[in-house]
Amino acid sequence: MRGLLLKDVYVLFKQMKIFILLVVIFSVIPGFSMSTFAVVYAALLPVNTMAYDERCHWDELAVMMPYTPFALVFSKYLLSYGLVLSVSAVATAAQWGVSAVFGRRGEPGEVVSFLLLVCLVLVMQAVNLPFFFRFGVEKGRLLFLALMVGLIFAVMSCRETLVAFLEAGDINVAITLSSVLAVLVLFNAVSVAVSTRLYRNRPKRV
Repeated sequence: MRGLLLKDVYVLFKQMKIFILLVVIFSVIPGFSMSTFAVVYAALLPVNTMAYDERCHWDELAVMMPYTPFALVFSKYLLSYGLVLSVSAVATAAQWGVSAVFGRRGEPGEVVSFLLLVCLVLVMQAVNLPFFFRFGVEKGRLLFLALMVGLIFAVMSCRETLVAFLEAGDINVAITLSSVLAVLVLFNAVSVAVSTRLYRNRPKRV
């Protein structure tokens, strides 16, 4: 599994330089709005590794290596988790740092709404990855982008309402986050199982 992750990181090495720069820029802008785009971009990077795999016929080479279909599939999920969670941690720390420097009081509701968005992005990733493994990157990317754009616009349009609702104390934040996390784990567990099955029975591509 470690070798598979290193392979993908090496493939993304040049893109990672631009990615890190974008994360830094988005993170220091006051407010979590721009950080949302960095999270979505992080979720897209594993898809790029799948595109490179298809282009160089990695599947044909992988069958000759001691990797199970589960390992080949789950490595993409791990890459996605690592990138999205790392960006989220950097963005959250940066926003609180910017708030402290400029004397802006950080709103807990903003952090909670941002964490909910991160969970939603990972849920969308879990929904979409099986399509990538079944239909390939080109067709799967269109669906992924459509869902992500719809998710961003939906969240951004009701962001202020969500923050106000969270700060009003009308809900238990701990219970809400725990429930969302449980849904996230369930979606990803099912997604990994489905993707593994689809990868094992995938049609050959030329």
